[in-house]
Amino acid sequence: MVNMGKNEYNYFKALITMASYSCDASTMLCETLSRFDKKSLEEKITQIHAIENTADGALHEMMKRLACEFLPPVDREDIILLVQSLDDVTDAIDDILMSMHMFSINDIRPDALIFTQKILECCNTLKNAVCEFENFKRSKTLHDLLVEVDRIEEEGDRLYYDAMHRLYAEEINAIEILRWSQLYDKFEKCCDACEDVASAIGSVVMKNS
Repeated sequence: MVNMGKNEYNYFKALITMASYSCDASTMLCETLSRFDKKSLEEKITQIHAIENTADGALHEMMKRLACEFLPPVDREDIILLVQSLDDVTDAIDDILMSMHMFSINDIRPDALIFTQKILECCNTLKNAVCEFENFKRSKTLHDLLVEVDRIEEEGDRLYYDAMHRLYAEEINAIEILRWSQLYDKFEKCCDACEDVASAIGSVVMKNS
């Protein structure tokens, strides 16, 4: 564990906070799609934007701290990669609701509901991994959590393939195919973004072991 003075900025806690924003955003995504109401979508977008903007503020605060920190707990480049990767997860989730409003989605396909649950599972597992990151030299669970993120991402890949297959096999409306093929791309991007964070954590662990 890295010891820090009482008044020092804790980068590890800041990373946990960033991961929490992703979990909050993915929870909102699940709730919005499971109780979908097109009329309230703009309100949901405003709420998820507030999460995304708060995450951006935390990212900028960490960058400001890094600019004047003499000796951060791990390399600056690694911290920057981690915080930017975590912010990418929240941005990707935010982008789904924005796109649903832009595409004027009326109904939610069953595969989308399954996908949102997978995104939430991936974000929650990633947050658990980030919580373990500060003690990476002693942690007995970090490696397994990173592997689990990869496993969930692979499930997301299979779900993406199956959802796209059903879309093209069953849907006859060309506009619906266009809308949902782009949305499924964005769903998959969320899981990929989580895997990118897990990979970044794994690289930092290897570098500092």
